Amino acid sequence: MKFIRDAEEKEEKNVESIMAQMEVSIIHKAIKQDLMWMYEALAKQIDSAVNTANAALNNTEKTLADTKDLKDATKEILNKVGKVNNAADKIASTMQSYQDVLAQSPVVANKPGLNPKVLGDMECKVQQILINIFDNNDNNILGKSLTETIAKANETLDKIADADKLEKVLVKSALQTRKGALVLTLSSREAANWLRQLEHKMAFTEGFSKGSHIRERTYNLIAPRVPITFEPENRTHHREIEEVNGLKDYVICKARWIKPVARRRAGQTHAYTILTINSADYANILIRDGLIVCRTRIRPTKQKLEPIQCMKCRKWGHFAGECTASKDTCGTCGGQHCTNAC
Repeated sequence: MKFIRDAEEKEEKNVESIMAQMEVSIIHKAIKQDLMWMYEALAKQIDSAVNTANAALNNTEKTLADTKDLKDATKEILNKVGKVNNAADKIASTMQSYQDVLAQSPVVANKPGLNPKVLGDMECKVQQILINIFDNNDNNILGKSLTETIAKANETLDKIADADKLEKVLVKSALQTRKGALVLTLSSREAANWLRQLEHKMAFTEGFSKGSHIRERTYNLIAPRVPITFEPENRTHHREIEEVNGLKDYVICKARWIKPVARRRAGQTHAYTILTINSADYANILIRDGLIVCRTRIRPTKQKLEPIQCMKCRKWGHFAGECTASKDTCGTCGGQHCTNAC
């Protein structure tokens, strides 16, 4: 019986092994078939990729040839662009804004007939600071001599602590105006620009004379054909112009008509106006972009100030009342007689 049972168990195991081998054979055939399909698909894709790569290589050779031609054309264009840029630079160099004029030293030394004194005055103007004095105490700075004023100013400058302070910031001279202000001339234009910064300006005026302040330089623009409905003396109109043109508040200090109102012709609708701007940047913007006044687009220009010329000797830098020449010089022919008698 035991032998029979062992034989039956062995036979059952053989049957299970045969069934398992059949299942494995079926799975093996299915996997082999799937692998064949995958191989055929990959072979097609590889052939397609090889064809694409060959076409890309051919296109690359054409691209390289086209690139070489493009480089040659680019060099030719760059040469032409360089010539155009040089011409544009020459044109741009003839135009100067307020900021350029103040930032650059005047290069007119060789201009015929221009007195060197005028050049010195232009350079000195850049180094000057105008201070309005409102100190009513007993130690009013205006009651002191100019020497004491210069010493007081230099003492105040020495007390200003700043990491970017220049090595030499000194007041060389001082001048009192008729309206009770002081004009201080500093050692250099860099020193004047440094003192114009807000924190340095406040520290200097507080230590120099309480209640005083440094006046900013203003810039005049000539605005042509402004409608006469504009009222130059009306501050509200100034604020409206600033709002319409996107300007900073109070950038327009004042405005006035060039020709008196009483001298206008009948039916006149437009007139020329002088606008006074307290910012060189905004003055440049208005010159470049124009502005709208009473719904009219106008193009302001910089007011050009000619050097002072004597009507007696025809030289520069002084008036006829200060002239020391013994004879008149004609402005037409240069002879030794008055111009109206030529």
